[in-house]
Amino acid sequence: MTPLLDFNYVCGRCKGLRFDDAALGGFESVSNYDGESELKFDEDERLRKFRLNYKLKDLYPELPALSKSSAGGCQSCDFIRAAILSKDSRRQIDEIMGVGNTFSLDIELLYWWHAFTDRDVEQQGLSLLEITLLFGPSVLPAAFNDLY
Repeated sequence: MTPLLDFNYVCGRCKGLRFDDAALGGFESVSNYDGESELKFDEDERLRKFRLNYKLKDLYPELPALSKSSAGGCQSCDFIRAAILSKDSRRQIDEIMGVGNTFSLDIELLYWWHAFTDRDVEQQGLSLLEITLLFGPSVLPAAFNDLY
């Protein structure tokens, strides 16, 4: 299976997107269904959200920090930038912050881990990358340019 993200083509900040199950308390368990080993974080299958070691401050709608990293070849920055600038995301952001406004964004990422069904097979695993946007003022400190 081809990985969705090649970690040879990510920036230093995005190396924190690598899922380290051991650091998060994961352990190997034997499946009740087929006897195969599986990764677990507890004996139940409740939803878990893992905050990633990723924080970025950028300026919307230009997203200069993400744009610079994306242009430099970071696949995940390119994905995050595209997700934020997608038609649906822009519509939601415009509803909240107003059309045509410029403001700062704090971007944080979380992985969701839970049980799900794929092709009629019950599974447990990573199912979602959540991109959290925290809106800030339209004026950033002068040191902002040093961040990217």
